[in-house]
Amino acid sequence: MIEAGGGAVVNMSSLAAQRGASPRMVDEFGSTSSSYWAAKAGVDALTRYMAGVGGRSGIRVNGVRPGQIMTPQATRGTIKDPDGGHHAFEKMFDLMQITPGPGYPEDVANLVLFLVSNESRFITGEIINVDGGVAAKL
Repeated sequence: MIEAGGGAVVNMSSLAAQRGASPRMVDEFGSTSSSYWAAKAGVDALTRYMAGVGGRSGIRVNGVRPGQIMTPQATRGTIKDPDGGHHAFEKMFDLMQITPGPGYPEDVANLVLFLVSNESRFITGEIINVDGGVAAKL
């Protein structure tokens, strides 16, 4: 990237990095969830470090923190409705989010596309939540 005159890196973090593991979450998902949350906090720190190192060479480094996004990983283990959907899952996040409805992979992808484009040429060292406003309610 240095030889090319710069570029853009987008690291994938998680809203978990911002929230930390509560005892209830550990009880619900097991102690490995604490490791996941700590690792994602490390991704945030690495993103900021990389931005500082690469910035003078024209390399922008940002991170994306998805919240609960409707993916197979997120819906695994959730109780399915009789019609096979995940309405209970969606309802839970409607209560937590400011915006209505669940997030989808396309919501995350659109932010990543923006961050690697020249439209974001003056943004670096940022970690941006894609969570429907969950973090704003914390």
